[in-house]
Amino acid sequence: MQQITELRNAPVSQYMIREVATIDGSMTVADAIVRMSKHSISSLAVNPRNQDDTWGIVTERDILSKVVDPGEQTFKDIWNTKVHEIMTKPVVSTYPSMRVKYAIRMMHQFRIRRLLIVESDKLVGIITESNILNAVAALPVHHDTAL
Repeated sequence: MQQITELRNAPVSQYMIREVATIDGSMTVADAIVRMSKHSISSLAVNPRNQDDTWGIVTERDILSKVVDPGEQTFKDIWNTKVHEIMTKPVVSTYPSMRVKYAIRMMHQFRIRRLLIVESDKLVGIITESNILNAVAALPVHHDTAL
């Protein structure tokens, strides 16, 4: 139980991915799909257009729900739809020293699966639910002898 407590109280910087794949919003959804597939990832951070802009994010869910099968909405194709048309912006982000437990709560509250980690307006990482679950899975097996 102590190991879980330590994990929950650790900073997100301990478990975040530091090499975040990015894309420009002017690129096509097809470009985003290729980049995600090449890196075996489910999202891309979308670069700010200029110094006054903020980060965006495009996820597999965005692509599936807004392009591949948008329901009864107007059809969009992956070759002509720009990333900026379907991305989420502004993103929910946090800072490297935030505790993992608060990051989990933010993801739950906002119904998202990842948080960009930003420091001084610079993208320094991303943490996902999968990163946290993998950290839990890597904990040593604990056998409760108090039963």
